[in-house]
Amino acid sequence: MKIDFEQSILRKRIIYKRTLIETINYVIDFYFWVFSVPVLSIFLIFYNNSLNNKELIFYLVINLPFIWNMFGLKYFEKLTYLGEIKINQRNDFLEEIKLRYNYDKIVEDQDLIILKKSWKWFKLGEELIILFDKEKVLANLTTLGKYDIKVPFFFFKNHIKLSKLKNYC
Repeated sequence: MKIDFEQSILRKRIIYKRTLIETINYVIDFYFWVFSVPVLSIFLIFYNNSLNNKELIFYLVINLPFIWNMFGLKYFEKLTYLGEIKINQRNDFLEEIKLRYNYDKIVEDQDLIILKKSWKWFKLGEELIILFDKEKVLANLTTLGKYDIKVPFFFFKNHIKLSKLKNYC
């Protein structure tokens, strides 16, 4: 999918240009995870009139990853302000990041740069999207699973990695 640069800068999150079918698929997926999992969990917990503490704890523990994923969906495509960098220093900035973090793929389009690490057997991939708005640098780091599927579960780890990138601006 292509990134809508102007809308992304304006909203401070990654906005994709989607076709109608992609939009419908996104809405269905979103409502499934946000509404059906909690509703089914509540139904399973309170199905019997007698509430057993062990069952309640079991269902809460089972649903913790889903709850964490919902928080991840909120911050999943958020752009983080890294600092300011002069236009003539952009290439040095990108080269340092590529060398330091071993990104192997690069897509460049003037003010939009996408760096990727491929998925390996026991290591997840990463996608670093960098947007340059005049001298401001905005970035988003996403964890990728097999076949470049985006994984919102690791949003906190990605946020910490992005905060370390602020040192390079």
